[in-house]
Amino acid sequence: MRTSPMVLGIQGLCCLMLVCALAAPGHAQAVAAARVVRGLVVRIDGPEFVVDLGAAAGLSPGTPLVLYRTIRARHPVTGKEVLDRFPIGQAVAAEVAERLAILRPDAALARLLQVGDRVEFTIQPVVAPQVVSGGEPDAAAPSSGSDAACPACPAASASCTPGEVRQPDLVDAEATYLRTLGKPPEERVQLWQQYLKRNPSTSLRKAVETEIDAMSVLVADVEISRGVSAESGEARRLAQTVHHAELPRLRAGESAWLVFAAADWSQVQDLRVHFRRQGEGPYRMSRPEPSGRLARRLRVPADVAIAPGFEYFVELTNPQGKEIRLFASAALPTVVAIHPPLGRRPTPANQLTTLRVTAEHVDFNRYRGDDALFAAAMDVTFRLGTDSVLYAFSMGYGLLSGRGGRVAEVDLPDTLHTNGPDKGKPIRKGDTIDPRPATFKHAFLGGEWALSENLHALTRVVVGLDEQGLDTGVEVAARIGPETATNLQVGASTLGDMGRAAFVALTTNVVDRVPMTGLFEVTDRPVGEDLGIRLIYEANWRATDNLGITGRVGYDLRTIDHAGPSLGGGIALYW
Repeated sequence: MRTSPMVLGIQGLCCLMLVCALAAPGHAQAVAAARVVRGLVVRIDGPEFVVDLGAAAGLSPGTPLVLYRTIRARHPVTGKEVLDRFPIGQAVAAEVAERLAILRPDAALARLLQVGDRVEFTIQPVVAPQVVSGGEPDAAAPSSGSDAACPACPAASASCTPGEVRQPDLVDAEATYLRTLGKPPEERVQLWQQYLKRNPSTSLRKAVETEIDAMSVLVADVEISRGVSAESGEARRLAQTVHHAELPRLRAGESAWLVFAAADWSQVQDLRVHFRRQGEGPYRMSRPEPSGRLARRLRVPADVAIAPGFEYFVELTNPQGKEIRLFASAALPTVVAIHPPLGRRPTPANQLTTLRVTAEHVDFNRYRGDDALFAAAMDVTFRLGTDSVLYAFSMGYGLLSGRGGRVAEVDLPDTLHTNGPDKGKPIRKGDTIDPRPATFKHAFLGGEWALSENLHALTRVVVGLDEQGLDTGVEVAARIGPETATNLQVGASTLGDMGRAAFVALTTNVVDRVPMTGLFEVTDRPVGEDLGIRLIYEANWRATDNLGITGRVGYDLRTIDHAGPSLGGGIALYW
């Protein structure tokens, strides 16, 4: 069969198209995507910078790494704050271990880097043959459908609503915002300044100016760190000449002194310290006063040096009249934390109510069960938070239950126990004679009275039921010292037929969030017979601002031969 020239031509054209298609890059081979590995600068040791990337991550000596600085940018329309970054330089891996690597960047980049800066490198793609059946759509091609309803709104914008008619200045703001991402602060400033020139009457002017101000501060910090300004070298030299040590741990009420020392103050024309409460308001400026020939010092005002702390930075003017930032900056100030006074735990103003549940087992006779007491209570305390005489009032419910009797002072071989664990046995020295049970279920109402700043009276009226029926009791105490600081309490109580007690307790708060109490008590409970002595240690751990856990241990004795331990605990809720 003979083929016509037209058919041959069509067949030839198809073959040519097939050959071209197979020769195209998308069909001849596929390139695997490059993999980017990211890490952080974790330590700076002189000229060496340690990063948390090593051979395990694919890093090898000589591999170039790009270093980035993280900054905060704010969307001009939504006001949402996002973290962004910009490259600050490049360095190669000088030494590589399994998990870490050492970089030795040049001096200009080293002055800029700090712990926490991000670092990344790229693992080169691997070329592998692969036949692809079809092409991918152009990523830059415009999409159809609902996205076309907002053509002027950038695709990456989260504030674009399909079908929404946008004001030109808002559209321009969206586009400008996207162009700033990934750029250094100085380029961001230029882009936003150009936006304001294009849109002088925009409703976003205030938000844009705020962003420009924030970026301008970063620009100044970067310029000084890079050493591109003529003042930076002098700033580093003066920082080595004018010595200043940051404040150590500072507690509320202590004097906050900032001290500066120099062998030659002739290089400093004017020294200024700017400080403020932590994160509050504008900075206040003050000048340190001479203190001897080599030092200058400044006392931070008491209304600034309060919890949670204050911030400051230092600048000076050299003899040529140039202003130089010496320590920290307005954007990145030095922060001094103010801790509670020694022996005082903080009581937030909104935590005026306490719910406490406690229980304790007290044994006076070696776990024999003939001289022991179980005590449990639940109470709520309401603090008024005012300067009135009534500081707080409380109410609650309690239970005392035990067994006891008179203690034998000598051996009584001819007398037998009539009850208890030794029933029928001769009475020996230290035994409990005729132990009997006692129970007192009661409710109480108490008040705390502020007689002076450091002297409070505590009273409690008790009403309950015992073996004989309705009975009453009363508790009184005096506390010397604030409730949340080291204080001394002295008190006494009587609770129906259960007996009486007197105590002295010393509470200290030298360990943060763990106030501890040592207590000495004299009592004839549980049945009002022989006196005994109790030595108790108690610790209250403030696990959180709203939860406390109490533990109590002690030793109780009526005589050397008649004694035993005690153990108790509880929880407290604060709000």
